[in-house]
Amino acid sequence: MRQLVTLVMLLALAGCGGSSSGPKTLPPVSPSPSPSPLPSPTPSLTPEQQVLAAVRAYYAAANAATQTGDVSVMQSLTVPNCDCKKLADSIRKTYAAGSRFLGARDTITDLKLVSLNPPAASVAIKIHIGAYTLVKPDGTKKQYAAESFVGGIGLIKRGSQWLLVSVRGQ
Repeated sequence: MRQLVTLVMLLALAGCGGSSSGPKTLPPVSPSPSPSPLPSPTPSLTPEQQVLAAVRAYYAAANAATQTGDVSVMQSLTVPNCDCKKLADSIRKTYAAGSRFLGARDTITDLKLVSLNPPAASVAIKIHIGAYTLVKPDGTKKQYAAESFVGGIGLIKRGSQWLLVSVRGQ
């Protein structure tokens, strides 16, 4: 399809040449070759891989949210009453107040499935929370040192999606 659109555009441009000899008739467009078959779908993830992917997606969304203030993706990966909403609320309030984060990044250093009994699952997690700076609207900056988080995450499967239910740890 892309080749056909490119061909039509090129032919149209050729018809709009700089000569004033009047309109030109374009040659007929040959039919595009039949599209190549779509690649075969990748094998679906195992339930364990789905659970671990859900946790990774949440922390990727958290990292993005600290850069933009948009917590919508984070919230879509949790149940409404998850205690992990505190992080999203903190990010949202920070940006709403005109402040922003610089360099904030959580890195998962260890992630293991503890239990899987659909529709529930739990994982053990270790996270390195990198040093970051909070920049306030007046330009003042507050530095935060790097730290580690070790804890557990509970998840529940709703439809085809695993959602975070709780984050506990120290």
